[in-house]
Amino acid sequence: MKNSIFFLFSFLTMAIYGQIEVPDFEFKIYITNPDGDKDSLCLGDVLRDKHEYADTAYGEYDVSHIPYRSSLDIRMTFLPNSNPEQKKFITRYNCDTMGPFLPPRGDPSQIPIGFYSRSYPVTLSWDKEKFHRDTCRDSSFITRIDYSTFDFFDERNLPKVEARLSTMNQLILDKDYLEQTNYAAWARRNYYETKLNNGDSGVIYMIHIGITNQPLRILIDTKNPQKQSSISLYPNPALDNIHILNSDGFFNSRQFDVFDFSGKKVRTVVSNTSIDNLNISVHDLPPGIYLIMPLDRTWLKTFVKE
Repeated sequence: MKNSIFFLFSFLTMAIYGQIEVPDFEFKIYITNPDGDKDSLCLGDVLRDKHEYADTAYGEYDVSHIPYRSSLDIRMTFLPNSNPEQKKFITRYNCDTMGPFLPPRGDPSQIPIGFYSRSYPVTLSWDKEKFHRDTCRDSSFITRIDYSTFDFFDERNLPKVEARLSTMNQLILDKDYLEQTNYAAWARRNYYETKLNNGDSGVIYMIHIGITNQPLRILIDTKNPQKQSSISLYPNPALDNIHILNSDGFFNSRQFDVFDFSGKKVRTVVSNTSIDNLNISVHDLPPGIYLIMPLDRTWLKTFVKE
């Protein structure tokens, strides 16, 4: 009797811990081609920290060891064949708390997607009503440029939005368009070669989905955009130090917050140099794109650390 109770308790415990968690938001993106091949990818997010990926609690698993199907295949992937690839990807998005800058609100989800097809054009489709009814994610979009290579705060470097997920339910991509170079010369490649399950090589094309409720726009100081534009950072890119030229005396702060490109504050720095030409040490920051803002939040600028 005691053994039966013990095994029953163990079974129930395993069942509880083995349950799949339900994301706060979830949708499918489907892909089809002229040969009638079909595939899909399940995407979503949670409004809280998620676990390491592939996160079995959400039904995620790594399929990078499985070659792409030679007919049609779509996956979440950063770089084919060298990073985890998933047919279901649940990321983190904080809709409720304003981030330190706009846009977008909170910590926007970036979902890189790679797909292979033996015939083109391919059609991507989804249920737009899911986004239309959800004000936390109703400005979600598809772009071909990786998040880390475009700049929300420079209108020359804003990405081209291929589709707004709340206003349309499909996107058709032909091969000629996909083989064009990126629409920003400095952006990363958006296609890669990978192995197929028939032993051949194939080209994977990339798109990126941004889950957000903020439209892409330039952050400006609405009170005085002319003065903000007079502030300059140099050198940019920087290796050891950046200088902030404040020739018009627009601000008085010597203390600044530095954010990585996801909006996470990485440090607060203080300059002891002249208020007209401040010197900020960045030598120990990892290479990447950063944002810097004085504590009074009167302006925000981006810089690249080499």
